[in-house]
Amino acid sequence: MVPPAMVRCNRGLGRWFWFCVGIIVSVTAIAVVASGEAPWVMALTGLGVAALFLLARALLPPLTLSPAERVIRTRGRVVPYAAVAAVDFPPPDKAGVWAGFLGDDGRRLARLAIDETLMAPATVEQWAAVQQLVALGAAPGPASHAVAGQPLGGRRRPAGRSRPMGPAEAVAVLDAQVAWCAAGNRPGHRHAPVRALLGRVALR
Repeated sequence: MVPPAMVRCNRGLGRWFWFCVGIIVSVTAIAVVASGEAPWVMALTGLGVAALFLLARALLPPLTLSPAERVIRTRGRVVPYAAVAAVDFPPPDKAGVWAGFLGDDGRRLARLAIDETLMAPATVEQWAAVQQLVALGAAPGPASHAVAGQPLGGRRRPAGRSRPMGPAEAVAVLDAQVAWCAAGNRPGHRHAPVRALLGRVALR
Protein backbone atom coordinates (compact mmCIF):
# COMPACT_ATOMS: atom_id res chain seq x y z
CA MET A 1 0.00 0.00 0.00
CA VAL A 2 1.26 3.47 -0.92
CA PRO A 3 0.61 5.89 1.98
CA PRO A 4 -1.02 9.29 1.38
CA ALA A 5 1.20 12.35 1.02
CA MET A 6 0.38 13.34 4.62
CA VAL A 7 -0.75 11.03 7.42
CA ARG A 8 -2.03 12.52 10.68
CA CYS A 9 -1.51 10.35 13.76
CA ASN A 10 -2.48 10.40 17.45
CA ARG A 11 -6.00 11.46 16.59
CA GLY A 12 -9.54 10.53 17.53
CA LEU A 13 -10.80 8.93 20.71
CA GLY A 14 -10.20 5.28 21.47
CA ARG A 15 -12.15 2.69 23.41
CA TRP A 16 -10.26 3.40 26.63
CA PHE A 17 -11.39 7.02 26.48
CA TRP A 18 -15.01 5.89 26.10
CA PHE A 19 -14.50 3.29 28.83
CA CYS A 20 -13.45 6.08 31.22
CA VAL A 21 -16.39 8.21 30.09
CA GLY A 22 -18.69 5.26 30.77
CA ILE A 23 -17.35 4.98 34.31
CA ILE A 24 -17.89 8.70 34.90
CA VAL A 25 -21.45 8.55 33.56
CA SER A 26 -22.25 5.45 35.65
CA VAL A 27 -20.94 7.05 38.83
CA THR A 28 -22.95 10.17 37.99
CA ALA A 29 -26.16 8.16 37.54
CA ILE A 30 -25.64 6.50 40.91
CA ALA A 31 -24.96 9.87 42.56
CA VAL A 32 -28.09 11.39 41.01
CA VAL A 33 -30.27 8.55 42.30
CA ALA A 34 -28.69 8.73 45.74
CA SER A 35 -28.75 12.49 46.21
CA GLY A 36 -31.58 13.71 44.00
CA GLU A 37 -29.50 16.83 43.23
CA ALA A 38 -28.97 16.30 39.54
CA PRO A 39 -27.81 19.80 38.40
CA TRP A 40 -24.52 19.98 40.28
CA VAL A 41 -23.81 16.30 39.70
CA MET A 42 -24.32 16.70 35.96
CA ALA A 43 -22.06 19.75 36.00
CA LEU A 44 -19.31 17.74 37.68
CA THR A 45 -19.79 15.00 35.10
CA GLY A 46 -19.33 17.46 32.26
CA LEU A 47 -16.19 18.84 33.90
CA GLY A 48 -14.86 15.30 34.40
CA VAL A 49 -15.35 14.35 30.75
CA ALA A 50 -13.83 17.66 29.60
CA ALA A 51 -10.82 17.13 31.88
CA LEU A 52 -10.35 13.61 30.51
CA PHE A 53 -10.44 14.89 26.94
CA LEU A 54 -7.91 17.66 27.69
CA LEU A 55 -5.66 15.15 29.45
CA ALA A 56 -5.77 12.88 26.42
CA ARG A 57 -4.82 15.74 24.11
CA ALA A 58 -2.01 16.87 26.44
CA LEU A 59 -0.48 13.39 26.76
CA LEU A 60 -0.52 12.78 23.01
CA PRO A 61 1.13 15.64 21.14
CA PRO A 62 0.31 16.15 17.46
CA LEU A 63 2.15 13.88 15.06
CA THR A 64 2.11 13.91 11.27
CA LEU A 65 4.06 11.61 8.97
CA SER A 66 4.67 13.20 5.57
CA PRO A 67 5.79 10.48 3.12
CA ALA A 68 5.77 12.97 0.24
CA GLU A 69 8.26 15.26 2.01
CA ARG A 70 9.88 12.47 4.02
CA VAL A 71 9.58 14.35 7.29
CA ILE A 72 7.91 13.88 10.67
CA ARG A 73 6.06 16.88 12.07
CA THR A 74 5.41 17.30 15.78
CA ARG A 75 4.44 20.34 17.80
CA GLY A 76 6.82 23.04 16.57
CA ARG A 77 9.34 20.57 15.16
CA VAL A 78 10.12 19.04 11.78
CA VAL A 79 12.31 15.90 11.71
CA PRO A 80 13.55 14.50 8.38
CA TYR A 81 13.27 10.76 7.87
CA ALA A 82 17.05 10.64 7.50
CA ALA A 83 17.38 11.70 11.16
CA VAL A 84 15.41 8.65 12.35
CA ALA A 85 17.84 5.84 13.17
CA ALA A 86 15.32 3.33 14.51
CA VAL A 87 11.70 2.76 15.49
CA ASP A 88 11.26 1.47 19.03
CA PHE A 89 8.32 -0.81 19.91
CA PRO A 90 8.47 -1.12 23.71
CA PRO A 91 6.41 -3.79 25.48
CA PRO A 92 2.81 -2.74 26.28
CA ASP A 93 2.27 -0.99 29.60
CA LYS A 94 -0.60 0.66 31.46
CA ALA A 95 -0.46 3.59 29.03
CA GLY A 96 -1.07 1.29 26.04
CA VAL A 97 0.91 0.16 23.01
CA TRP A 98 3.27 2.71 21.48
CA ALA A 99 6.03 3.20 18.93
CA GLY A 100 8.85 5.71 19.28
CA PHE A 101 11.01 7.24 16.55
CA LEU A 102 14.62 7.41 17.75
CA GLY A 103 17.56 9.53 16.66
CA ASP A 104 21.19 8.39 16.34
CA ASP A 105 21.76 9.12 20.02
CA GLY A 106 18.83 6.92 21.05
CA ARG A 107 16.63 9.84 22.11
CA ARG A 108 12.97 9.74 21.18
CA LEU A 109 12.07 12.23 18.47
CA ALA A 110 8.34 11.47 18.34
CA ARG A 111 5.82 8.92 19.59
CA LEU A 112 2.97 7.11 17.83
CA ALA A 113 -0.07 5.71 19.65
CA ILE A 114 -0.73 2.19 18.35
CA ASP A 115 -3.58 0.80 20.47
CA GLU A 116 -5.11 0.61 23.96
CA THR A 117 -4.49 4.32 24.59
CA LEU A 118 -6.98 7.15 25.07
CA MET A 119 -6.69 7.90 21.36
CA ALA A 120 -7.98 5.94 18.37
CA PRO A 121 -5.85 2.96 17.23
CA ALA A 122 -3.29 3.42 14.46
CA THR A 123 -4.87 3.20 11.00
CA VAL A 124 -3.74 1.27 7.95
CA GLU A 125 -2.47 4.56 6.44
CA GLN A 126 -0.32 5.18 9.51
CA TRP A 127 1.16 1.69 9.33
CA ALA A 128 1.88 2.13 5.63
CA ALA A 129 3.72 5.38 6.42
CA VAL A 130 5.80 3.71 9.16
CA GLN A 131 6.58 0.82 6.83
CA GLN A 132 7.79 3.25 4.17
CA LEU A 133 9.95 5.12 6.68
CA VAL A 134 11.71 1.92 7.78
CA ALA A 135 12.01 0.64 4.20
CA LEU A 136 13.65 3.85 3.02
CA GLY A 137 16.26 3.54 5.74
CA ALA A 138 16.90 -0.08 4.83
CA ALA A 139 17.65 0.82 1.22
CA PRO A 140 21.35 1.25 0.26
CA GLY A 141 22.57 4.83 0.43
CA PRO A 142 23.13 7.67 2.89
CA ALA A 143 19.70 7.17 4.50
CA SER A 144 20.79 3.83 5.97
CA HIS A 145 21.88 4.21 9.59
CA ALA A 146 22.72 0.74 10.81
CA VAL A 147 23.83 -2.70 9.79
CA ALA A 148 21.00 -5.23 10.05
CA GLY A 149 20.86 -6.78 13.49
CA GLN A 150 23.41 -4.42 15.03
CA PRO A 151 22.52 -1.93 17.80
CA LEU A 152 22.79 1.78 17.21
CA GLY A 153 26.24 3.22 17.74
CA GLY A 154 26.53 4.79 21.18
CA ARG A 155 22.95 4.01 22.11
CA ARG A 156 22.32 2.52 25.54
CA ARG A 157 19.39 0.16 25.16
CA PRO A 158 17.33 -0.53 28.31
CA ALA A 159 18.40 -3.88 29.66
CA GLY A 160 15.83 -6.59 29.07
CA ARG A 161 13.47 -4.26 27.24
CA SER A 162 14.32 -3.58 23.61
CA ARG A 163 16.29 -5.92 21.35
CA PRO A 164 17.52 -4.87 17.88
CA MET A 165 15.79 -6.10 14.73
CA GLY A 166 17.23 -5.75 11.25
CA PRO A 167 15.37 -3.43 8.86
CA ALA A 168 14.51 -6.18 6.35
CA GLU A 169 12.83 -8.26 9.05
CA ALA A 170 11.01 -5.20 10.39
CA VAL A 171 9.74 -4.25 6.94
CA ALA A 172 8.33 -7.76 6.47
CA VAL A 173 6.45 -7.53 9.78
CA LEU A 174 5.16 -4.06 8.93
CA ASP A 175 3.98 -5.31 5.52
CA ALA A 176 1.98 -7.99 7.32
CA GLN A 177 0.63 -5.40 9.77
CA VAL A 178 -0.59 -3.21 6.90
CA ALA A 179 -2.41 -6.19 5.38
CA TRP A 180 -3.84 -7.11 8.80
CA CYS A 181 -5.29 -3.62 9.34
CA ALA A 182 -6.49 -3.38 5.73
CA ALA A 183 -8.56 -6.50 6.43
CA GLY A 184 -10.37 -4.60 9.20
CA ASN A 185 -8.58 -6.14 12.18
CA ARG A 186 -7.67 -4.23 15.34
CA PRO A 187 -3.99 -3.15 15.16
CA GLY A 188 -3.13 -4.12 18.73
CA HIS A 189 -4.93 -7.48 18.77
CA ARG A 190 -2.96 -10.31 20.39
CA HIS A 191 -2.72 -12.02 16.99
CA ALA A 192 -1.69 -8.85 15.10
CA PRO A 193 1.71 -9.05 13.32
CA VAL A 194 2.92 -6.00 15.27
CA ARG A 195 3.10 -8.20 18.37
CA ALA A 196 6.32 -9.63 16.90
CA LEU A 197 7.82 -6.14 17.09
CA LEU A 198 6.96 -5.39 20.72
CA GLY A 199 10.09 -5.29 22.84
CA ARG A 200 12.20 -4.75 19.72
CA VAL A 201 14.00 -1.82 18.09
CA ALA A 202 13.61 -1.81 14.31
CA LEU A 203 16.87 -0.46 12.92
CA ARG A 204 17.06 1.59 9.73
